[in-house]
Amino acid sequence: MSAKNKSVFFIPGFMGQACEGDFLKEAFKEVHSFNYFDYDVSAILEGLRIQIEEKKPQVIYAYSMGGRLLLELYNSNRLNFKAEKVVLESVGLELLEGEKRQERLNIDMKRSQDLLNSFGDFIREWYKLPLWQLSDLEYHKMVETKLALFEHQSFFSEVLLHFSPGAFPKDGHMRKNPMDMVSHQENFIYLAGLLDKKYTAIVSELMNSKLANAHVIKEAGHNIHFQKPERISQLMKKLII
Repeated sequence: MSAKNKSVFFIPGFMGQACEGDFLKEAFKEVHSFNYFDYDVSAILEGLRIQIEEKKPQVIYAYSMGGRLLLELYNSNRLNFKAEKVVLESVGLELLEGEKRQERLNIDMKRSQDLLNSFGDFIREWYKLPLWQLSDLEYHKMVETKLALFEHQSFFSEVLLHFSPGAFPKDGHMRKNPMDMVSHQENFIYLAGLLDKKYTAIVSELMNSKLANAHVIKEAGHNIHFQKPERISQLMKKLII
């Protein structure tokens, strides 16, 4: 059965909204999307678990922070459902510990405060970070879209703190290294943009495993589905059978 006859559940990343999952309508019969309603980690994980188990999608597509949430559900054995395929787009698979963990938390604590101090300045600087690799047109479109979410700035500030790789998952909660999880599961598909060097390195590492299904998308940075939605659709039609 092709992707066009299957349902997919989309989990957005930081500052993402459920409507972002609309790009998947080209490839799938039915698209369900998660919307962040809280910044409490336990509440979000439980809400995500409930929705996935209720919808029972054949495919789960998780982007960036959304992928880390999904991996935590699998890792903690809370999710009583196994999708046929799990697609991870630009999802960090490094488990930060010790000084690295604290360094990242310090960075995100400052970012969280910057976001509160001036949402507009934060957004404009955020999308200049090297991982995005946006064209001028893409940059202005992204900034304009996010600035429309101004009323949620305090919420995003809290999300940034609670779901920072320096704070989530909590120390000792991750039973397995995320890289090991993904590289040893036949139903996982990993996607990274060629211009996002940190994540192409993850693809290279995954390719060392015979079970890994990893792909690099040309002319894309961290947010592939924003920059190259048509290539995602083509790949889904090819890989989801």
